[in-house]
Amino acid sequence: MKKIFSILFVCLFAIGNLYSQKVVSTPAGYKVSGHDTKFYKNTPSGERMHFAPQEVTPEELLACPENSVHSGEFDVDADYSGFQSSDQGRPLATKFYQSFSGCYYAVNGIRFMGIFNFYNEEGDWVPCERDLSQPLRFSVEFYRNKDGYPGDLVYKEEIALMANSIGVTYGEYDIYEFTTSLKEVVKMENGFLSVSLLPGQSPANCWFALLANSSVPGYGLLQMGSSEDYMVAALPVTYCLLGNGDVLGKKALKINRILSPSSTSEDKYEKVQVEVLNIGSDNIDDATLELWADNERVATEKIHATIKSQETYKYTFEKRVDCSSTGVHHFEIKNVTPGDEKIVDDYYKFTTTKGTEGEICESGAEDIYEYISQVTIGDIDNTSEKSSYSDYSDMKTKILPGESLLLTVKTKNAYGDYIGVWVDWNGNGSFNDSGDFMSYVIKDTLTINIPQNVTVTPGEKRLRIVLSYDTPTPCGSYAYGETEDYTLIVERPESSPAFSVDTKYIDATIKGYESKSNDIVIKNDNNTDMSGTVNIKYALPYSPNNRHITKATPVEAKQYKPKMSKRVAINRAPSAQPETQFVLNYDKENYTAVGLSSGTEATYATYYPGEMLANLKGMTISSVDVFVEDASEYSSIVIYGEKSQLTNGELITEQTFVPVPKSWNHIVLENPVTLSDKDLWIGAKFKGFKPNSYQIGSDAGPAIRGFGDIVNVGGSTWWSLADLGMDSNNSLRANITGERTPAISWLTADKSGYSITGANSETVKLTMNATDLKTTLYEAIVEITSNDILNQSVKIPVYLNSDQNSGVENTQYDIVGVYPNPANDYITVPGDVAGIYVFNLTGNIVKAVTSSVNNGVIDIKDLNEGIYIISVIYKDNTRKNQKFSVIR
Repeated sequence: MKKIFSILFVCLFAIGNLYSQKVVSTPAGYKVSGHDTKFYKNTPSGERMHFAPQEVTPEELLACPENSVHSGEFDVDADYSGFQSSDQGRPLATKFYQSFSGCYYAVNGIRFMGIFNFYNEEGDWVPCERDLSQPLRFSVEFYRNKDGYPGDLVYKEEIALMANSIGVTYGEYDIYEFTTSLKEVVKMENGFLSVSLLPGQSPANCWFALLANSSVPGYGLLQMGSSEDYMVAALPVTYCLLGNGDVLGKKALKINRILSPSSTSEDKYEKVQVEVLNIGSDNIDDATLELWADNERVATEKIHATIKSQETYKYTFEKRVDCSSTGVHHFEIKNVTPGDEKIVDDYYKFTTTKGTEGEICESGAEDIYEYISQVTIGDIDNTSEKSSYSDYSDMKTKILPGESLLLTVKTKNAYGDYIGVWVDWNGNGSFNDSGDFMSYVIKDTLTINIPQNVTVTPGEKRLRIVLSYDTPTPCGSYAYGETEDYTLIVERPESSPAFSVDTKYIDATIKGYESKSNDIVIKNDNNTDMSGTVNIKYALPYSPNNRHITKATPVEAKQYKPKMSKRVAINRAPSAQPETQFVLNYDKENYTAVGLSSGTEATYATYYPGEMLANLKGMTISSVDVFVEDASEYSSIVIYGEKSQLTNGELITEQTFVPVPKSWNHIVLENPVTLSDKDLWIGAKFKGFKPNSYQIGSDAGPAIRGFGDIVNVGGSTWWSLADLGMDSNNSLRANITGERTPAISWLTADKSGYSITGANSETVKLTMNATDLKTTLYEAIVEITSNDILNQSVKIPVYLNSDQNSGVENTQYDIVGVYPNPANDYITVPGDVAGIYVFNLTGNIVKAVTSSVNNGVIDIKDLNEGIYIISVIYKDNTRKNQKFSVIR
């Protein structure tokens, strides 16, 4: 349903006249003049010419011409429709400015559309008649963007244009188009466009207004009278910028958006992922970016990929940023690519904020037209009026483990809005932890349970309900809606053990020949016996993150745009097979299902970059799990090879399967795929599905854009579901078998389970071993479960900074007895040797032998002539070092 809303810009004349802008929401109000299959067109002399019946739709007549290089094109599915006054000849002059961005081509013309109307004494906007037989004089202006407002004037031209009726009406209004070429070429990637009717042409009772029915992500600003101030206008106008296809420059990189971290990220090692766009005509193979934190440069990194003209690339910095301290953290990414023409801003700034532990983050709407009118849950029954934010946390109700409470939310004026519900189960105030997001309210109701396998503590917990026209988030401001907070009181039954651990996270830096241990103390603070498991889950280096900052921007793919997902029961991921050593996936628990609004064929996939898969090199994809919602005539698992981030390579394997609907399907591959350091696309293809069906399951998000949420509906184009409005990841998992690599075996625990009597504790010893790891950051999660009915799981992050490039600068040299010395092809190390490392004099490891020492004989034929240091680790854990020479 379209949003119906009125926005009033109020300004009083001396006689008390009121200016009002009325926004109506009825794309169905657009129709071809006369009969539905006929249209009329004015001749240059103003006469109306009748055309023979044709099958022409208003959307086709209002569409931008083929030579458009950028547009706020007419969109029948736009959230709003109406008009924006821009007439300097009114008694109270108006001038409208439309922001734009993403114009990567030179502009040599413009097309815009408008209507003529009048605000009468009864307070209504009505059509008006005026003489259109003569040209009208408009001012066309382009401004640079300065802090969100029009800055320096780049181009201005006063143009006389004929009003051309295109034969389409909007309600009672005839729509007119105006098209002109510009005297000079305009080269602007972003800024403001202003089109206004010049003074001296408007009768006292007939004014010009720009048509506004577009989904362009930009915003509008309005100036009225002699005021230099601007008023924000909700409606983006409909315009077309014309050109001949000339790009703005040859070598030009744009920092398009930040994908991670999010504005509420608070980890010590947050990944920074940026999407860049090559807006020039030449391919770029030396893109270079700087990362700044709090005005200090922390990294300069080159993107080791060729970014083709007009293509995007998502880059994850190797350097992490620390967002763990309380307060606001300021970050900046700078484009320092050699030879870049700097057509666009060469920087992108963003911030993260960590609140004080336990302090509730703020939330609220900027406009309160739609609002929550009633909330009932347990002992709470609250009726309320409109507000941006309402704190009803003094209204409380109890909830016990295993108990279900029915939440009912009533709203006013909330057509097409979402209602999201969160509970701060661990009381840290962020609403970002696993299990905090409950769900969206469907048909006014939602069942609330204490989630399993997450950290939950007893006491009062904030229940947050957010009504929003856009996808709701628990913290921050949003355009329309309301936030309300209530309190759930969580109680632990007396018969349950009380589970806790003494460690929040582990952070260690280890040299390549060392290992390090940490103890985790598990406590049972009640008198009932407690037991549980200890599991280790790894995150691969160079894997993309699942947090993002920027809002998804819809793309022009209406005919393929997936329909909104429907709510299904949460289906937990299948248990790993005994032979499975690792699972490649981006999704969390299956939560929804998605389908296409049209078409009968689609491939949903996940994309894994080669630098990420290199950590599993030599292991094998033996099976794939996919959640299928509705069965299609044809279903198969497909795996494609390397090409680029935007397009899959050649088909490696395809295997059909007979799907079991509404469940996870386990497909054992007849032709397993061995992993290397090359990209892979792993997907599920569906053909011949019925209209209004849903093919694949997806999680509750957030989406890992371009990695966990991609879909293809034919041809070479892959869409990100998040960029199409679906903020979720495909329920698709690849099961990896074979001998574990160092990247998923560096952390061990001395036990996989435990049992603790009442009021006692037990220690789990963790050992980190950096042997054979590269110099980078490795991550894992130690998940400890319990039979505490309330707090069933605790997840402890473990960070290992592997330092393979140091360790000999302060080395004490012993007599190891290496012979011969100098050596040529081999050296022999006597003694009971467990491991041998060879360093050059700058401290870099050039050879490591740990798994097979071969009686202390080391092949050194691959070493260049020079002096080296050998570090020997003996089986009694002692270490000795000695210099030796290699001669050739």
